Amino acid sequence: MSRPIGPISTAAPAAGWERALQIDAGAAGDTASVTDTTSAEDTGSAEDTGSAGGTLVQVRHTLTSRLRDSYPVGARDLEIGVTRGTAGGVALAVEGLFGADPECRRIILAVPDGDRALAQLAEAAGLRSVVEVELPGGEDVVLWVAEPARVTAQSIAVDDLPQT
Repeated sequence: MSRPIGPISTAAPAAGWERALQIDAGAAGDTASVTDTTSAEDTGSAEDTGSAGGTLVQVRHTLTSRLRDSYPVGARDLEIGVTRGTAGGVALAVEGLFGADPECRRIILAVPDGDRALAQLAEAAGLRSVVEVELPGGEDVVLWVAEPARVTAQSIAVDDLPQT
């Protein structure tokens, strides 16, 4: 996204990320918040410290991310990292990302095992916990996923899958 979409604008991405989205502090309408406590290279862990400055979400394609060797990623799937912000801000970022790329099927947030604050934020933002994986290097994370309605409405019953 090169231009603001409502309360979403672009920001300088952290090292290792392709882009960053800044969501205005007043746009989300909620108070639950997190701020990243890790280095700028790995925006994963967070703790409850307030939302001054709004929500900042880092974005990269999963095919070029640390998830590609740990999880069956799709060509248009995105990984996000929450640097700081609120559940409402993350939900707006996810909505904006799906709006910017209608072919995107999945947005994934890798939450470090045991990071309750970030897991609670992910759940409050509408993401759902899918699976725990071990990343290259040995870090255990829980993958939280958002999928558009067109994906979640599809049957997952084996009998309904296309036959080859």
